[in-house]
Amino acid sequence: MFCRSAIRRSCTETTIIDDYATTTGATRTHAQGVNHAQPGDPGKGAKAIVDVTEATEPSLRLILGSDAYGFTQAKLDTQIAELHAWRKVSESTDHDDQVQADQN
Repeated sequence: MFCRSAIRRSCTETTIIDDYATTTGATRTHAQGVNHAQPGDPGKGAKAIVDVTEATEPSLRLILGSDAYGFTQAKLDTQIAELHAWRKVSESTDHDDQVQADQN
């Protein structure tokens, strides 16, 4: 949901439950602290979305914003490291008569 400052009160919660202070409350507090401080420009994001729909080979996963790019790169680096760490276990489950995948 997009909220304009004139209607901002209708875009926030009015009931806060103390039992959720350490979970949802922490997320809410963080979001309030970074709200309107995001590096992304919505107009540029919209243009990028339109542009990708017109691309000959559009991206299946369009990451918008330098912050999102950094978070995504870190997540993928972690997943690649885990993939490599568990490669032998993954490959050990093939039938014995199967040729092993390239070990590069």
